[in-house]
Amino acid sequence: MYEMLWVKGGLALFLTGLSIVDLKRKQVPRLPLVAVGVLGIIGVSGAGRAETASVLIALLVGAAFLWLAFVTEQAIGYGDVATIVVLGLYCGIYVLILSLMIAFLAAFLVGMILWITKRKGKKDQIPFLPFLTIGYVVGGCLWT
Repeated sequence: MYEMLWVKGGLALFLTGLSIVDLKRKQVPRLPLVAVGVLGIIGVSGAGRAETASVLIALLVGAAFLWLAFVTEQAIGYGDVATIVVLGLYCGIYVLILSLMIAFLAAFLVGMILWITKRKGKKDQIPFLPFLTIGYVVGGCLWT
């Protein structure tokens, strides 16, 4: 029980740090994501069958987002996709889908507010990783 709280809290802090970097630089650092992803793969290797299946399905969601990033010429960046894959490794499919739904809703609402107040135009981009972090904290930590 407490081990899971440490993992959730640690992942939330990790994503918060990456979100700050994404907001400042508009780029997600890949090396920390790879390191945390490798740790996630090691953790999944010791998991039970049901958990492993859930993680594999979540990785398929990550692959779909990778394809989406390629097709849209990175409308959603590869760093965001790597973060989705890492979330899938640690959370499984159910928390990942819930986190993504909350993230897209939050991004939509903020985007609309920025557009209505004319701070951003229709073609302007906003970093998505902070919304993934919000989605994970609300959906993965607080809700589940």
